[in-house]
Amino acid sequence: MRSPLSIRRALDVAAPVTVYRAIGRRPSSVYVDEVRHAVTDSPGMPHRLWDVVFEEYVAQVGDQLQDGQGSLMLLTESGDFHRVQITPPQPRSLHDPFTHADRTLAADWARIEVLMAEGRLTAGRVQRSRQLPFDAAQVKFADDQPLVVQTRPS
Repeated sequence: MRSPLSIRRALDVAAPVTVYRAIGRRPSSVYVDEVRHAVTDSPGMPHRLWDVVFEEYVAQVGDQLQDGQGSLMLLTESGDFHRVQITPPQPRSLHDPFTHADRTLAADWARIEVLMAEGRLTAGRVQRSRQLPFDAAQVKFADDQPLVVQTRPS
């Protein structure tokens, strides 16, 4: 059984904010060769990296963004708990195959600063979820799955 996340910081949603909820993953166009170099267009390579697939979602007043040690989490007022991104998702590329998540998180925090300055997010007190976050890594999509969907595919 997975252990609960340690949450370091909470931000209350004070006005609707578009976020991207992780709902699964798809094979990326980036492979890793035997000497751990990132390459593309090499279906014969044994190690293929993954892209996270997201659902566009509007966080509402009453929802909370949480700093979950290296990832952002959304706890909705109804109790759903998801890993999210604040900035529009981009596929993994040869330019950042191993630092993609770090660069995305840095961009998300820069966007959060803007949203806080606008008053759309405010510092909050951590609310605890009664459930573990949705595990998007367990849901696998085909190569042609769009990176962002409006509603969850069946």
